[in-house]
Formats: sequence, structure tokens, C-alpha cells
Amino acid sequence: MIHASYFQTNVAAAAEAAPPAPAPQGEEVTVLWFDRAKGYGFVSFDLGAEALLHASTLDWAGRSGIAPGTRLTVQLAETDKGTKVSEILSFGPAPAATPVPPALLEEIGREVDAAALPVEAARVTWYDARRGIGFARAFGAPDRDIFLHASVLRLVGLNPPAKGEALALHVTEGPRGLIAVAARDWAQVDLQAQEAAQAQAEEPTEAQDQKAQAQAHRAKPGEAS
Repeated sequence: MIHASYFQTNVAAAAEAAPPAPAPQGEEVTVLWFDRAKGYGFVSFDLGAEALLHASTLDWAGRSGIAPGTRLTVQLAETDKGTKVSEILSFGPAPAATPVPPALLEEIGREVDAAALPVEAARVTWYDARRGIGFARAFGAPDRDIFLHASVLRLVGLNPPAKGEALALHVTEGPRGLIAVAARDWAQVDLQAQEAAQAQAEEPTEAQDQKAQAQAHRAKPGEAS
């Protein structure tokens, strides 16, 4: 009589020997726009085709918003209403800056290149979601108050911020003071900065390379020092 443990052992061994399931192959897409208030946006793929990106799909991937121009790897699905993003597999880097909302350009009275402006870390001091306006204060600069308009946040899919929330802002001088013309999620900017710093720290310097080569040369037997 064959004991039950024999089958359990062989089933476990077969499971360990089985090759892992292949990772799902995704489609590379680019975010065209996303409006959190509307609950959806669109991405482009395959030479101009578009697919719906629903807020619930972003929520499932752990994001509340996303900037236009961001690259994604996704799974697409066909529905009776067209193509939609069914799952987000990975996020690419966000664009360095976003276009300036036309309403703000009218307020400023001149063309502004948001990408040319440095990123400032700022904390929201107050924000009125009903009126869609508020202020943020630059880190370490108590006299540097920055006007914040809802159009800047909507453009990158950010929710109305709470008091004390950190944002990454591209700031310029307006007719009535400092004004944010583009915004990004500070957590994403901080993560990218940490990854860049880690990559730089792991990259050997020229001096370290020369030292390693010298040590390797001395370690070779039979060579004169």
C-alpha cells in the first residue's frame, strides 16, 4: 500500500520543478491626459490609437493621478465601447514638466517655459477645493508664498491637496506675486531623486577604478612591483 505522504512529496517536487509562469507582455503607451474629477483619461498607442484609462485602474495600481506624457506598460482590453487599459504593469518616468494651463498664461501675461523653471518643494498652507485656489510655502522660506490654481493640479491628475501636503512646483513671478505654473507629486519626484542618488553612489569613480587596477596589478604573481 502506498502511503499518502508519497503522493504529497511527489506533487510538491513536481510543483518546484515546474517552470515559473511567464510575465505578462504589456503594451507601451503614453498618457495623453487624465482628469481625476471626471474619473478617466486617455492614453495613446500604436501610431495614434487611443485607449480609455479609468480612475479605478490607476487606484488599483496605487496612484491617484498621472501626468500627461508619462510612459506606461499596460494590458489593453477590447470592450463594446472601444479599447481600455485593463491593468497597469509598470510606470515609466514622469515628464520633467507639464504644459502651462492657458488660463495661467493669460494671468501672467507672457509665455512661460515650465521645463526651464527649477522644481521647488513646497507645502500647502491652505487650499479651497470649491474655489480651486490656495497657497503653498516653499520649504525653508517662510516669506515665499506661492499661489496654487486648480488647473495646474488637474493637468497632472492630482487631487485637491490637504493642508500640509508636499508638492513639487515650477514657480514663476506673476503680476501679483509668485505663481505655480506646473506641479508634480512630491513623492514621485523624491523617489526619482533617491534612485538617481543611489545609482550615482553605486557607480565607481575614476579614482576607485585606478585604485582597483593598481591593486590587481600588484596581486599578479611574478610581476615586479
